[in-house]
Parts: sequence; structure tokens; C-alpha cells
Amino acid sequence: FSLSDVATAAAMRAASLDAFPGATIVGTSTLTASFLSGVDVVWLNSVANNLDATTPLSAAEQLALQNFVSAGGGAILFGEHDSFNDTSLLSPFGLATGSSVDNITSGTITNLVHPVTAGPFGNVTVINSNFAGNLTTLGGATSLGTWNSSGLSALAVLSSGTGRVVAFTDANMYADRLGAADNQKVLLNSLAFAKPAGGLQF
Repeated sequence: FSLSDVATAAAMRAASLDAFPGATIVGTSTLTASFLSGVDVVWLNSVANNLDATTPLSAAEQLALQNFVSAGGGAILFGEHDSFNDTSLLSPFGLATGSSVDNITSGTITNLVHPVTAGPFGNVTVINSNFAGNLTTLGGATSLGTWNSSGLSALAVLSSGTGRVVAFTDANMYADRLGAADNQKVLLNSLAFAKPAGGLQF
């Protein structure tokens, strides 16, 4: 579910480029310090398609990601339910997911004043998902909302060094078939929150 080219993310891709004039979206198959030096925010997903997980980050990629955020970069991470191994994506920031939220469900925003839920692209009170996971370990992160069916965290934010991380628990958050306006608002707010001052390339 790459934001840079997958067809099911076309609406989110267009909305992101429209919301941040001059922004560009680039993709990579490997996270390196060299690649990350050319972007402001990294958008990482644990799902390759509806059946397969992405290749777990190597130790070197995890370190590159940690260093990028610590130095002021932003990261938007999409974990999943326990059929997909997202440990390498989330564990560098003390996060973990577990179990699954059944089918299409909604979540309730519990922090209504954070820039991710009340940001420049609008206020959000609900989000929607399809077979999401639950954030079962938050580490130093702050939960912003919970899934209605489980009561567990659906999204969280944290700071690491001078950078910021926003973590979600469903790759379908930005799939066109969900298409919820609130999902798009919270994702655009997340980009605005995570990006350093100035332009945006991700």
C-alpha cells in the first residue's frame, strides 16, 4: 500500500499534494541514511497488499529511521493486526500492536485538542478502519483515540529527539475504498504535525 504509486491510495496522494503545495512524494525499497536525508517525513506501512506483509526493516534500516527522527524528521507509521508482522516498524519507538479489530469498524478520538486531531485540516472526532490492529504497548507515546469494538488505542503520537512520530494501526486508513473524510483530515493533520518547518518531501 505505497502512498507513492498504489492505485488504492490515489485520493490520499492527490489530497496530500494539494494540501502541501510544492511537496513531492518519492518511494524507496530500502531505508538508508542517504535516502532519508532527502525527505522531511517518512510514511511507512507494514502491509504490501491485502494478503502479504512488507519485508521487515533490517537492523540497519531501523537505526537509520531512529536517527532520522531524532535529528528532526517526521515519521507516520502504519502498523496492523497480528497477521502482519509490524514489529520492526514500531519497536524502534517503543510501540507494539496485537490482536485484530473485526471487519470495518470506527474509532473515537479521545484527545480533541491535539494538532493531529484538531489541526489545520479540520477537527476529527471519529476514524474508520478495516481489520485494524490495536496498539497494545505505547511506551512513551500518547494515545489520541480508541477503537470502539476493543477500547484499545487506535493511534498515538510521540516525540523522539527533535522529531515526531504518528502511529496508526491500520494500513487501510488511507485506502480510497474507506474514503472517510475524517480519515483524510487526521492524516493531513499528521503530515502537518510531523513535518519540520519549511517544505515537505515524503
